[in-house]
Amino acid sequence: MDNERKYTTSLRLYKERPVHAQAYRCLKNYNRDIFKTKDDFIAEAIIHFSRYLKQEEEEKQTEELNRYLERQNGPLLELITKAVSQVQREQMSEIIKDAVREAVQGMLAAPITGDIPTKETEEADYSEKDIQFAQFYDLEDD
Repeated sequence: MDNERKYTTSLRLYKERPVHAQAYRCLKNYNRDIFKTKDDFIAEAIIHFSRYLKQEEEEKQTEELNRYLERQNGPLLELITKAVSQVQREQMSEIIKDAVREAVQGMLAAPITGDIPTKETEEADYSEKDIQFAQFYDLEDD
């Protein structure tokens, strides 16, 4: 009946092996204020070490994943940049088409006022300015 309530295992520690000798010293000098028996100490130590190993393995996997993502980061950023610039070009061409369409419609809808300058009127304006310019400097010399 006593075997139904407990697990039984044996532990052999060899004096020639440094790790075994260190483990034996830990078992011999465990903190009796924290652990009531060696069984409790060993059970807690096994669970703690198992969690530590699992955490260490998860950290390694996380580091590998981070390295993988860093290697993939360049091509991924390039792909995203190309996609964004393509969308911007498409939107920009639509914006330009809309602006040109509105401008053309506005020009067609607005009545034409004033005289359209001809080549002769433009030449006359330039000649008048040249005369005024020459007169300005002629007055200065006097």
